[in-house]
Amino acid sequence: MNQTRPQRSYQVQHRISGLLRIFALFLLIIVFLFFAGRFFEPELKEMVQNFWNAPLVEFFRIALNPHTARYMITALSVLVFVTLAAGSYVRDIYALPRLRQGVRYVISSLFALFVPRIIVDGGEKKLEKNEVNLIDVIGGPGHVIIQPGNAVMFKELRRPSTISIRESYYLRPFETIGQIVNLDEQQDSRSDIPAISRDGIRLTIRDIQFRYRLFPELQYGRPKKRTIDNPYPFDERALWNSAYNLPVTDSGPDSWKTVVGRAVVGGITDFISEHDIDYLTAPREAGIDPRREIRYSLLHGPTKNSLRNNGAELVWVDIGHFEIDPAVDEQRTDYWAADWLGNAQVQRAYGEAKRQMFLEMGRAEAHAEMVIALTEALKDVNWGQEPAETIRKLLVLKTAEIIENWVNSRQKSGNNQDQKNSFFEDILGE
Repeated sequence: MNQTRPQRSYQVQHRISGLLRIFALFLLIIVFLFFAGRFFEPELKEMVQNFWNAPLVEFFRIALNPHTARYMITALSVLVFVTLAAGSYVRDIYALPRLRQGVRYVISSLFALFVPRIIVDGGEKKLEKNEVNLIDVIGGPGHVIIQPGNAVMFKELRRPSTISIRESYYLRPFETIGQIVNLDEQQDSRSDIPAISRDGIRLTIRDIQFRYRLFPELQYGRPKKRTIDNPYPFDERALWNSAYNLPVTDSGPDSWKTVVGRAVVGGITDFISEHDIDYLTAPREAGIDPRREIRYSLLHGPTKNSLRNNGAELVWVDIGHFEIDPAVDEQRTDYWAADWLGNAQVQRAYGEAKRQMFLEMGRAEAHAEMVIALTEALKDVNWGQEPAETIRKLLVLKTAEIIENWVNSRQKSGNNQDQKNSFFEDILGE
């Protein structure tokens, strides 16, 4: 993972090759001057012939001679023209706004001069507003300054090249930045997410908050602990997944942040679509917590595998709250009210039936008691000379006794005169 030594060697190699190209151009111009002085300027033939006797002196005499200046101007003009033409071509290919940016790229590639640089911090490239950075647009050569807490995957034209953290990385020609990931835990939120429950109720999820990070490096099945030497242990395969498992739309590949947010929101909406609205907002059974179930499915269920395929791990989530259409709320209230009213009517009817049953039982018991009392009384009656009068008196006496006993019992239980009258109606009828 640490590419410091190979990168330094390539940086030195690029600088040496740039110096050699500069020396070769300088030597080519000198050779051009010598040939021009030898064949086209008779005044310089003697200087050229004496060059090997005093090279340094004769070189300055030839270079500063006005007869050779025009040949030097010609050579330099050709060099400038070629450089401008190459810069114009680069500008046209990469749609650069200015010609000097294309020229700078040509000079930095050929001579290792004016090499661009870019800083990576906070999981992104640090660019000023409207700034055009050659590394961002074209790629190497150039310096990439990676601040601690960031991981960068570089790629060549057809394949990834390497992964680097905490160092200054020197890009090869046409090597570009493939993916940048902030190794710290990242906070994100979503709101106004539409969803539909299993029973067809539309609702809106608001204020979803979640925190995630690049999937950590595992040791014995658990995340590896941070150390001073390795403060951000992460799985390199996760960084590859975060770069190459991204979906592609008409506008290009989605960002890693967008993919993680979509996975979290998708886990919540999938759970909602599998359950009724009453189960989600007002479960009727004790011990049911739909929010806890949603959180568990996000942290340990299918959503965890989906996030891992994209190189992410969900650390914490708050699913926010569900907002239902007010018209639907009114319908739910009416439905619950009808249910409650029906249950109340059933209970009332059941109580009325039991009351009627007890009244009938009481009436029957009263009649039975009167018959039994009269029967027992007739056993010991002395009929005398007027049996009809005796029977009438006996009936009146026993009836009065029964009424008195019933009235006394009802008065002890706190009943009023109306209840006494009801007894007469029940026992004697109209």
